[in-house]
Amino acid sequence: MVEVFITTIGDVEQSRQTTEFLTIDLPSLRFNLDMEQSGPGRAFPCGHTILRVEGIDIDSDRIIAIVNALGFRCEVLADKICR
Repeated sequence: MVEVFITTIGDVEQSRQTTEFLTIDLPSLRFNLDMEQSGPGRAFPCGHTILRVEGIDIDSDRIIAIVNALGFRCEVLADKICR
């Protein structure tokens, strides 16, 4: 199973720290952050970072809580088009 989230994680160091915390708390899952959509002047949610989570039992609420506790917004990716 794969779940995709959008976050406000803004740089590579924050990405590394976040995936480290997630991996410690949820070791059976694989995490990948795509920084391509983030950047100055791009408002959330269309200016965002993609967090992909892969595994058998994905607890979306727990992942959102961890990312929020680290000071970032995190939501399950909605099915919409940003212009």
